[in-house]
Amino acid sequence: MFIDTHAHLTDKAFAGREEEILQNAKDCLVEKVITSGFDLASSKEAIDFARKHDGVYASIGFYPEFVQDYTVETEEKLKNLAKDRPEAVQEPGALLRPPGQPEGQDGAVVGGRAHLGGAL
Repeated sequence: MFIDTHAHLTDKAFAGREEEILQNAKDCLVEKVITSGFDLASSKEAIDFARKHDGVYASIGFYPEFVQDYTVETEEKLKNLAKDRPEAVQEPGALLRPPGQPEGQDGAVVGGRAHLGGAL
């Protein structure tokens, strides 16, 4: 048995092909797939998708490259979303700075700590 631990099945690039992709995974002996959110909207989509598909589980999170969109309001919404029982919370500020962010603006660390602490 194989488990795909980090997929983005709700990505627009796969729209309309989700069932085909899941069947291909099963044909390759992948029995479980974790579909990952990378911001608030995609995290909600991951949970909704997982609820509708056997063998699919959700992880929620906020990728560091989107730290400029991470606010106190976003944090509260992620905390509430975490109550929907995702299987994992990921990307709690893995990078010190998102690509292209100037030195001295290490918002991902601050946002990530709040994100991780609020979700557990």
